[in-house]
Amino acid sequence: YSRAGRCYSEVSEVDTKALIQDISETLDPNHNYSINCTQALPSFKTQKTQLHQVFSNLIGNSIKHHHHPKGKIDIGVRDLGDFYEFSVADDGPGIAMENFDRIFQIFQTLENNHHSRSTGIGLSIVKKIVESRCGGKIWLKSALGKGTIFFFTWPKHMIGGNPPIFNRS
Repeated sequence: YSRAGRCYSEVSEVDTKALIQDISETLDPNHNYSINCTQALPSFKTQKTQLHQVFSNLIGNSIKHHHHPKGKIDIGVRDLGDFYEFSVADDGPGIAMENFDRIFQIFQTLENNHHSRSTGIGLSIVKKIVESRCGGKIWLKSALGKGTIFFFTWPKHMIGGNPPIFNRS
């Protein structure tokens, strides 16, 4: 966790759609979940390892915390100029608004600790990578019984040095 925001990986051309397909095959080899790209996903130069970790955690959480053995996950993107805004939406049980901040805190889970399959570190790592390392933002929209959508911004250009800082109003 302490290295997540400081860990630098090599910048290379990343085909986001191929990245999502690889993650899907790893996390859902039996294809119980329909993981769809709702828009054409970009190919761009970025830190593949960190982007992979962010998507893996978000998609993995959608699968792990789903209340049914089958479900739907949609991956989307919007072009915001210097940043892409990615979304990971699921049709799972949703998250109560009072827990929105808590889920990004290290070692916090929403499940009873005796039955939890979670360490409570994944989303805190995602937040640290997106905000501390990449200058982006992460947030969510959700309601109990209505699924969850995680949004995060990721810089389009990450060539050496630091990426631009995303200012979400």
